[in-house]
Amino acid sequence: MRTHLLPMLILWLLAGIVLGPFETQAATPQTRSHGKQSLVLHVDAPASMTLAAFTPTQEAQWNVGWNPAFSRLERANEEGSVFTTSGRSGQTVWLLDRYDRSSDEIRYVEVQPQLTLSLITVIVTPGDAKHSVARVTYEQTSLSARGDRRVNHFLANFASQRAHWEHILNEYLRARER
Repeated sequence: MRTHLLPMLILWLLAGIVLGPFETQAATPQTRSHGKQSLVLHVDAPASMTLAAFTPTQEAQWNVGWNPAFSRLERANEEGSVFTTSGRSGQTVWLLDRYDRSSDEIRYVEVQPQLTLSLITVIVTPGDAKHSVARVTYEQTSLSARGDRRVNHFLANFASQRAHWEHILNEYLRARER
């Protein structure tokens, strides 16, 4: 079983690769913003379908504007897959760190260069044959003053996205069942 240290090591390595070496300063060390938030989504689909909806290729089908570009398309939904997305904050680098169908868990490492490092975990709990619950947890750490503002904004607003995520995810999954 993996420990919590492995994702943090991966985050650190990705930060070094994407950002280059951190600047050292003689001044007092700064504390960057950090936080963790979760959304609990009630999903009208069995756990296996719900978990699969959070793979990179399926999420691109229900999360409008989220268009991953894969380094190796044939491994898009496998552990170790690396891909990028682009948005208002620029390019984001993603690593599919864990995709465990037996425990209904998927985990990503996300790096927004010069802004944030995030660990995103989705754990799906089975309900009855047609329902499940997905807990989506973002743990975000700032890499800069601008990143501090982004993390603080995230912490203040993430919970308000629950209804939207639940709606678009359920719409997508209902359409797949037809």
